[in-house]
Amino acid sequence: MNSLNPIAEQTPFNRKHTLLTDALVLTPEGLKSKQTVHIKGATVEAVTAAPPSNLLLREDDVQLIPLNENFLITPGLIDIQINGGLGCDFNTSSIPVIQQFLAALPRFGVTGILPTLITAPHMDMVTATNTFEELLHLNRYSHAKVFGLHLEGPYLNTQKRGTHPANAITPPDLETLQLLLSPQVKMMTLAPECDTEFLALDYLRQKGIITFAGHTKATADQLKQAIVHGLSGMTHLFNAMDGFTHRETGTALHGLNMKALKASFIADGYHVHPDMLRLTLETKGISNMLLVSDAMNLAGLGDGAKGFFANQTIQVHDGRAINQEGNLAGSTQFMDSMVRNLLNWNLATVEECFEMGTTNPAKLLGIENTVGAIAAGYQADIVLWHRPTMQVLATWVGGQLLWCDPKLMGTASTPAVHQSSVSQTAFSAPSTANTTLLSQTGAEKTPATTAPQGLGASAVASRTKGSLPKAFAPSQHIGLI
Repeated sequence: MNSLNPIAEQTPFNRKHTLLTDALVLTPEGLKSKQTVHIKGATVEAVTAAPPSNLLLREDDVQLIPLNENFLITPGLIDIQINGGLGCDFNTSSIPVIQQFLAALPRFGVTGILPTLITAPHMDMVTATNTFEELLHLNRYSHAKVFGLHLEGPYLNTQKRGTHPANAITPPDLETLQLLLSPQVKMMTLAPECDTEFLALDYLRQKGIITFAGHTKATADQLKQAIVHGLSGMTHLFNAMDGFTHRETGTALHGLNMKALKASFIADGYHVHPDMLRLTLETKGISNMLLVSDAMNLAGLGDGAKGFFANQTIQVHDGRAINQEGNLAGSTQFMDSMVRNLLNWNLATVEECFEMGTTNPAKLLGIENTVGAIAAGYQADIVLWHRPTMQVLATWVGGQLLWCDPKLMGTASTPAVHQSSVSQTAFSAPSTANTTLLSQTGAEKTPATTAPQGLGASAVASRTKGSLPKAFAPSQHIGLI
């Protein structure tokens, strides 16, 4: 099996000091041009307008990467709802497969996640949480960070179950809840109307676990009562909940209007119409929104991929993962593709995309003082983008270069990397690694030969700003999860 992450094991390319010079940098104060980002070890040492000092350049263990105005440096994306991808299913895959997928995520600009486990029989969910507990004790850092687990279920409304298996959805009870809550569980999605005595909400609040409403038909009163008991947000707003019209209200409208609730959303062009997203961002405010991928195990494998997810057969058609009932079964895109979508649809600025995709998730998880910003003292979770196309060129996680685009690094239009002032050796990237199917989960798609791009680079490049995505052409109708 070809490595998905050829850079990760090449320690000569990970130096004590890394200097990214003359780039556009997204800082906590906004975008700044001609900045030098100094990475020292696992953290950001400084961000300055001045070039690196001669004294620093004389050190032997320095990696110098000269950039220009065509390059954008941002903090890494944090995905708080992701079920897997490239053949990996967080509910069922083994530790080696999960590690390989985590190692692949930096190529999509993702440096941290909450692996999301969907509804399954209780003991199957316990097995999955135990897998992650074991993985997190292996102390391997050459992949995207795991900030905890997100349990999406099993306390959902069966009428809004989407692709979650109906026979595994149960009402809350304290015994099974305690069984499910491994030490790494940081977030849970549930249907508040099914927690009639607030048993789950009160216990989760007591344990400091974030609770969002999802797969729900909750009324306004039920949501308001749940907020008193610790509910703080809505999972994939609009999807798997009652909608609304100009005469009829529904759960989605209540979640949209309640300022006490944050909301995650999927910007793949299939789950929510861009015009509805525009209304949502204006109504709820960027600071209350969280961009998520909701990627499932077939994400990144392309049209025609077929596999098993949530105890049923799923097939990717026209960019959508469709279950046997004809409904969406999660997303086939990763976070970088959704950032490009928001920019192409003129729904958000670069600063706003990363506020929703990095800053807000970090705040939600309570790690915003060390993660999610390019500033002195922060963890060096950094992504280098090609500014005109917003394609990921390189990603550092904890100061380690874990991904660079072999086709682009070192060409005339992209940075040349030098290692110390002594050798001035030009960076020579390895050949392109195939995107490899990570697990034998029933996926039947031949692996692609380039990094998957969700909608695809050609689709992104050809879409004019503000244009209507193909998913919402008038002739097409599909149920949403």
